Amino acid sequence: MIAIIAPMRQEIAPVVNVLTGSEKIKSGSFYFIKGKLLKHDIITQQTGVGKVLTSSSVQHLIDVFKPEAVIMIGIAGSINTDLKKGDTIIAEDCIQHDMDSTAFGFLRGEIPYTNYRIISSDKRLVETASSCKTISLQKGRVLTGDQFINDCDSDKLNYLRENLKGDLVDMEGAAAALVSMINEVPFLLIRTVSDNADGGGGKGFKNLLKISGDKHVTLIKHILENYS
Repeated sequence: MIAIIAPMRQEIAPVVNVLTGSEKIKSGSFYFIKGKLLKHDIITQQTGVGKVLTSSSVQHLIDVFKPEAVIMIGIAGSINTDLKKGDTIIAEDCIQHDMDSTAFGFLRGEIPYTNYRIISSDKRLVETASSCKTISLQKGRVLTGDQFINDCDSDKLNYLRENLKGDLVDMEGAAAALVSMINEVPFLLIRTVSDNADGGGGKGFKNLLKISGDKHVTLIKHILENYS
């Protein structure tokens, strides 16, 4: 079984809509939709926004359904000036940019007294996704924090771009990646650019969700056909 998750209903809906034999499942306080896609068993989940909801949702999903891989999809803001709206990024890794214990000598993003800082996507999943030739893809780094970044000229954004080498910012990716890593479940993060972290995401947002949804479904089908 492959788990496909996204923070918002609009982000996961395109995948749910192509499942066959779908059924809604309630487990504890969580809701899932199970079905088939290209003969693969799929479990989908809307995790909610932010690191805490995402972490609890993904841990419950792994405990109950024991997926062989977790794929997170959705939209994110770009802090890489070479990226534009609608570009789809396969995250090679991610960092919690709001984990800041630098006052105690730890690196920005490093969880104190652990080896967790740069959280990598599964290499085989990255390679499989990257081999898709039907849509344009790029690889990059996603920075995650419980903050909506919308000031493209701020010192904070420059730090994220220049010091942490980020390409995108979101509010969930590193949380899902870390929970998957701790549970030794292969993980992949896929994000499509919704804005340039400048507060300009509202214009054409509905159309952007449609474009990103179509891309994500195409990419997921490719992964399912080629990942074994």
